[in-house]
Amino acid sequence: MSGSHAEIVRVDVGGKHAWVVRDLDSSNGTLVKCRSVTLRPGMTLLIGSRRYRFELTPTAASPSRHEAQDSKTALVDDLNAPAADALPALVETTPTGDKTPRRHPFRSLRLAIGRPGFGNDIELDDMCVAKVHAIVTRDASGVWQLEAQPSLNGIWVKIDAVKLTDNCLFQCGEQRFKFVLP
Repeated sequence: MSGSHAEIVRVDVGGKHAWVVRDLDSSNGTLVKCRSVTLRPGMTLLIGSRRYRFELTPTAASPSRHEAQDSKTALVDDLNAPAADALPALVETTPTGDKTPRRHPFRSLRLAIGRPGFGNDIELDDMCVAKVHAIVTRDASGVWQLEAQPSLNGIWVKIDAVKLTDNCLFQCGEQRFKFVLP
């Protein structure tokens, strides 16, 4: 935990007050446990014991030039199967012995995330991950949503600031806290 990691402040909202937790540019960030979250590029998530960053990259394949007998024709390579590095993905940011971060590309519009051996689309070899830990879906407008499934650890999202509700769980460094209203 940083020396000045986060603050909890009372703010006025339309004549009523609310409590907000704000990260103070801490080195490890402040995370909040959530049931579901809209994934945004660069967002940091804690799933099990590891941190991941959501990367949203262009999915359209680039045109390539193929030689015809007497003319050049531009063809679009298989748009339905872009390269794995062009797909949206969870990228592990937890330091490991590997120099290359592990990418988990989103190969369909609905994916299950969980431990290996349980039919998940993204398998995370982590004892802190449930059999099926989360479901990721993409709606018709292209927005990715992550929904936690029943587990002991849940899904945690790094935040700049968020309104606290009764029994909200948040984490500063490795310390977890529960916010309780009187």
